[in-house]
Amino acid sequence: MRPEVGAVLADTRDATVASTFGLLSPGKGLHTGIEAVARVAADVPDLRYIIAGATHPEIVRKDGESYRESLERLADQLGVRDRVTFLDFFLTDAEIAALLGQTSVFLTPYRSSEQISSGALTFALAAGVPAVSTAYHYATDLLAGGAGITTPCGDTGAFTDALRTLLTQPGRLAAATSAARAAGDRLAWSAVAGQLAGVIAGVTGARAGGACGAARAAAAAPAVAGRSRRVLRCRVTP
Repeated sequence: MRPEVGAVLADTRDATVASTFGLLSPGKGLHTGIEAVARVAADVPDLRYIIAGATHPEIVRKDGESYRESLERLADQLGVRDRVTFLDFFLTDAEIAALLGQTSVFLTPYRSSEQISSGALTFALAAGVPAVSTAYHYATDLLAGGAGITTPCGDTGAFTDALRTLLTQPGRLAAATSAARAAGDRLAWSAVAGQLAGVIAGVTGARAGGACGAARAAAAAPAVAGRSRRVLRCRVTP
C-alpha cells in the first residue's frame, strides 16, 4: 500500500467514511456527493468523504485538472474541505480493499440514468458495502434487493436525504449492509459459474439431447469456478 493511502486510512480509522473511487470526470456527479456530505455533516460530526482516482485522461487532455480543481473549490466554499480527501491516483486492488474495509457507505452520484455498468459499485457490493446512488440502470438493478438507496439523477436533495438516512439510522444501515453482503455473495465467481452452467445447460440440452447436455454443463461448473476468482478478494467480515 502506498504511504499516501495508508496515511489517509489511518487518519480516518475512527471516522464515519463515505467513499468513491475510479477515474474522475464530470459524468461521475461528484459535486452532488460533496454537497450531500456538506449537508449531512451537522448530523454526522465525524463524517469524512474519500474520493480516490486520477482524472480521466481524456478530461485531462481537453481541460487539464479543471474538474478536480472545481471539486476542491466546492468543498472549500461549502466549508468541508477538511472532510473531503482526494487521492489523485488509481488505487490497486489491495488499496481498494483497505478503503472499502473502512467505508460505511459507498457513493455513486452519476449524472446519467443511462449508465449501464459500474465496476466501482460492483466492487463495493462484492465487499459488502452498501451504497447511495443515483438511479442509473445498473445501480437500480444491483441495489433492488435493499443493498442501498437510489435517488433520481441530479436531485441533490434526495441524494442527501438517502445518505442521511443510512448514516443516522443504525437499523437501516445494518439492513443495507446485510443486503450488500448477500449481493456480494451473488457476485462471487462460484455463483456466477453456476448461472453460466445453467445457460450452457439450456443451450447444450437443446442441441445435444437434454439431460446429457445438462449433465455436461453441471460437471463443468466447478471447473469454471475453480479457474475464476472473486470479483474482489477483500470480502469484508464483521
